[in-house]
Amino acid sequence: MRAADVSQLPVTQGERIVGLIDESDILALLTEQPGEKAAFNRSVKDIMVTRLETISADAPIRDLVPLFKKDYVAIVMDGVRFLGLVTRIDLINHFRIALQ
Repeated sequence: MRAADVSQLPVTQGERIVGLIDESDILALLTEQPGEKAAFNRSVKDIMVTRLETISADAPIRDLVPLFKKDYVAIVMDGVRFLGLVTRIDLINHFRIALQ
């Protein structure tokens, strides 16, 4: 994740998102089982978050703010089809570019 400069990854089945895994999920697993090399061999399914809040691709930008205030990443959907993730830094960069 660090090599790709991402802090969270969507877990998908086809075009559907079924979960999300981030650095804190991995860290929680490792601190629950300190010194256990087997923790790195656990299935993503075992540690991913499955309670997800999504946002429609046609939602206004201001609808991202409540998600970010709850410390969530925005999971952008087109109906049931997963399109991508939007993070706080993505939104900051959007405004930075728009204001140039």
